[in-house]
Amino acid sequence: MERSPDLLASIVHYCVKATAEWDLNISALELFQNLSVEKAEEWPLYLVNGHIRLLADVGYVEMSDDDLVKVVRITWAGYDYLDSVSKRPVLSDNPFMSHG
Repeated sequence: MERSPDLLASIVHYCVKATAEWDLNISALELFQNLSVEKAEEWPLYLVNGHIRLLADVGYVEMSDDDLVKVVRITWAGYDYLDSVSKRPVLSDNPFMSHG
């Protein structure tokens, strides 16, 4: 799986900005369906799934994997990560927010 720093940052950014709730339960499929056709080709569902797992592995998100991979919540480490990548150009027009 190719890793995309922009995809990692975009997932965390969307999860923080899309809702004020602490318990998110945002599925990879829900994220994927927010993408434009062009971006969905660049970031297919398997890649979104894999990047959520990477974010969980490093402790930036808590996830569940019952039937769908879901971001349950962002951790403090995830908020710190978002602060560190907040100047990324992709976040000024987050692909998950632009189309969905």
